[in-house]
Amino acid sequence: MKETRFIGQNKEKWAELEQMLRSNERNPDALSDLFVQVTDDLSYARSHYPNRVVRIYLNQLSQQVFGRLQQNTNSQLRLFIRFWKSELPMALFQSRKALLWSFILFFVSFLVGIFSSAYAPDFAESILGSGYIAMTERNIEAGNPTAVYQESSALEMFFYIARNNISIALRTFLFGLLFAIGTLGVMLYNGVMVGTFQYLFVGKGVLLQSILGIWMHGTFEISAIILSGGAGFVLGSGLVFPGTYTRMQALRRSARNGIRILILAVVMLLIAAIIESWVTRLVSMPDYFRIGLIASMLALVVFYVIVYPIRVAKGGGLLPQDGELQAIKPFSPDLQELKTGSQLFGNSFGAFFSLLPSMAGKLLLLCIPAVVAYCLMENNIWNLQSPFYRLRVFLETSSQAAFGLWFVPSTVLCLYWVMQTWNTRFSSDRTRKDMLKRSAVAGLLFGLAWPLLTFFNSVWVLILTLPFISFVISTLLLSKQPIRQSLGEAITLIREGFLHLTGLYISLMVLSGLSLLLAGFLPELLNVEMVEMLFNWDDSVYTYYRKALGATLQLMVLLLVVMLFACSNILIWYNLHERLSAAALKRKLQDYGLADAD
Repeated sequence: MKETRFIGQNKEKWAELEQMLRSNERNPDALSDLFVQVTDDLSYARSHYPNRVVRIYLNQLSQQVFGRLQQNTNSQLRLFIRFWKSELPMALFQSRKALLWSFILFFVSFLVGIFSSAYAPDFAESILGSGYIAMTERNIEAGNPTAVYQESSALEMFFYIARNNISIALRTFLFGLLFAIGTLGVMLYNGVMVGTFQYLFVGKGVLLQSILGIWMHGTFEISAIILSGGAGFVLGSGLVFPGTYTRMQALRRSARNGIRILILAVVMLLIAAIIESWVTRLVSMPDYFRIGLIASMLALVVFYVIVYPIRVAKGGGLLPQDGELQAIKPFSPDLQELKTGSQLFGNSFGAFFSLLPSMAGKLLLLCIPAVVAYCLMENNIWNLQSPFYRLRVFLETSSQAAFGLWFVPSTVLCLYWVMQTWNTRFSSDRTRKDMLKRSAVAGLLFGLAWPLLTFFNSVWVLILTLPFISFVISTLLLSKQPIRQSLGEAITLIREGFLHLTGLYISLMVLSGLSLLLAGFLPELLNVEMVEMLFNWDDSVYTYYRKALGATLQLMVLLLVVMLFACSNILIWYNLHERLSAAALKRKLQDYGLADAD
């Protein structure tokens, strides 16, 4: 049978199966019947058309069915149970050396805090602050050393403690990206602080009372901090010791185990916050009950973190990535293939993360001039205020004409670098001289248009227009036509694919807004007193540090958003051209022997 006849006889049931896989409402019997027929067709195609497109198509269709069956088999409840029963214990077992080092560092720094407080009376004040020490001394004299846990309502205390402790855990984990040195510093600081805090009660002769009060929640809390330190060391190990992988591959693998351990730490911190808020304040509780609670929690930590992982490992437990191929398949887009909106969305992020390693340093350099300007400005935008307020002020600042002195050239340079890197990775049909010329024209036009965009001093004008402006600039850099015709081409593509562009842009803008909001939270997360203590900065210098940190994060995220839109614009440009020319479709028809078909 000829291939064209084979396709004509069976294409309707193939299309029906595709539609059924895309639909949320499926008939299991019909799906099973179609799957059997398609596998039969695949067997026939393998025998008669082994090197033809139809064989590849049927193979992919069969894989989609297998993937759907696998997805249905792994229910959410089963995945949840598997995570706590096998995945997390195996992650703990594989990370046992990092966890051991985290414990050793914390314990040694804990002893440093104790001995430093014993031999240097002023040491505790430098770590805990004079106000906190004075309050604790008043509580001890009043006969209630742990009265601090009773000063506010239980619910209010829970939210404050949970937020504070989880931020410490996240900070400890994320600092592992600084080649684990950041995590090392945070663990040393936390250990010294806890040791100093504990000795404060020893010096006042109320050690037993403090242990029974503090360590009811401290058992889980301190264990979680040690786990966070171990997770940070695991994360950093991918950068420090990549082995036979690239650093990005090693970081991806180490981040998986680190995040698993961090999840356990966060759960333990939430439980500790509940105990600290509702149980620790019950000072009339019998001592034997407190001792039993502390011993039970310590036994649970030792069992789940040390004993149980060893049992799972001896039983042949494996993590999901242990069975995966070691090499990570590089992103390689098919620029001639017609893509749906969801495919464009996914490919935009694939291109973004593929280009990010070579773009990150350049974008960081672009931030420096604006960061210096923000640090010298007499305002409090980048001080530790509400992240929502900081985002609003940032957007309002961005809608002013003066902001364009940095934003316009930075945007054009970002788009140019993305295009240059794209040409190096995926195509080589653009010369650097031509791209520089087009970038200069784009910068000039964008600079002239910026005062008009900011005339109304409204951020919504920018939000609604900048994605389309970035598409015009991207088209100017992508097009092979002369510059004037390229501008007309951009307008034509926007008109023909307006709904397509708008749908994708809305999705990207929602994620961009969330990313900018997260960037507003990060300065507070990274605002550690350890920095001020280690460098002995005065208030003015520390204020500049906070401003510089906040400005760098927010501006860097803004440029990353520009980069993401640049990647999506490239894919949209090729996609719209395919919609208008159908070049790839004509090639497929030629492969099927239907070159003369309309």
